[in-house]
Order: sequence, then C-alpha cells, then structure tokens
Amino acid sequence: MSQFSIYKNSGRNSSSIPFVLDVQSDLVSSVLRTRIAVPLYRVSEVRSPAYRIHVPIKVRRSQTIALFDEISAVPLELLGKPVAEATETEKQNAKKALDCMFFGIP
Repeated sequence: MSQFSIYKNSGRNSSSIPFVLDVQSDLVSSVLRTRIAVPLYRVSEVRSPAYRIHVPIKVRRSQTIALFDEISAVPLELLGKPVAEATETEKQNAKKALDCMFFGIP
C-alpha cells in the first residue's frame, strides 16, 4: 500500500463510487490499521464540482472525480490490492486539494 494508490470500492455504494484514492503518507503506514482515502465518484454523480477540492482522476478508462470533502479512514482489510496509481499531475492536484481543505491554501 502506498500513497496515491487507487483501490476498488467493494462497498454497497460502489456503483456511484467505484474507487478510492489513498492519500495517507507511507511514513505512518506501519503503525495504523487504516488508510486515509478519498472517494472517487463517477463523473455523472457529481453535479457541480468544487474548484480545487474536487479533482478529476482517470482510473483505467473511467473518468472519476475525487471529492476531498468526503475524506475518511478506511480499514486496511477493506482495500485489497491497488488497481491503479494516480499520475504525477493527479498527485500534485491531490496535494493542492489537501492544502486547500486543511490549511486554507488556495
């Protein structure tokens, strides 16, 4: 498991949220039983994306939007194996979204 890996969502809401993006630092991975993750919604599920905190992420051939305002802890056993990795541009945009959400950096 590593930061910016993408996992299949196996929950009951997987039709609208097919994936989650791991945004947790690898530095604390060995001491926690959870990972901080952001849901990746199908584009059709997001009516009005918010600038900076709703980030487009492509997973395989699917266009999704990461809703950073819905960040949460996910138990390790629910994640399984990664199915993809965010691109460098997506990683930078994710970091900007986290800065905006937590530190008010526009």
